[in-house]
Amino acid sequence: MSLSKESLGVVLIFALVVATIFLRLLPLPPNFSPVIAVALFAGAQLKNTHWAAVAALVAMLVSDFILGFHGLMVFVYASIALCAVLGRVFFKKFSYSAAITGSFAGSLLFFLITNAGVWMSSAHYAPGFEGLLQSYIAGLPFFHNSLISSLIFTVVIFKIWQVIASRYQLANSAGTLVKN
Repeated sequence: MSLSKESLGVVLIFALVVATIFLRLLPLPPNFSPVIAVALFAGAQLKNTHWAAVAALVAMLVSDFILGFHGLMVFVYASIALCAVLGRVFFKKFSYSAAITGSFAGSLLFFLITNAGVWMSSAHYAPGFEGLLQSYIAGLPFFHNSLISSLIFTVVIFKIWQVIASRYQLANSAGTLVKN
């Protein structure tokens, strides 16, 4: 049985979603997760950006069902969905500079949106720019974990895809699926 390039890409994304669910359940440092990398990869590989966002969001939803839901989910989920769009933008082809730029942009987007959500929904921070700035300062350790994990997982996931694509001769010279 042979798989088309799209089918093999979908199988890999499904495997990444399952792996992400399990990794989110492990006692890792806060925000150390492959979710942003999976969103970037799905956005780069799937022809439909909506399905790319759904792939990463399914991992979040299933693991949140186990871990517990929270009041910031709309901000978290929106930022993850936008990371799938970033994957489409930054990964016309894989390169280490694209991995660094995409991971940084995804982590920064996640940081800005989720910490603005914390500021908006918490009485802990003062209203106005000063309170927002305090929220961003308090979130810096989480940004560090998000950035490091995004960089690591992005490079690993794209390199795995390059090996698979090369093995099955599915990809263009850049190692990504040929998009129509």
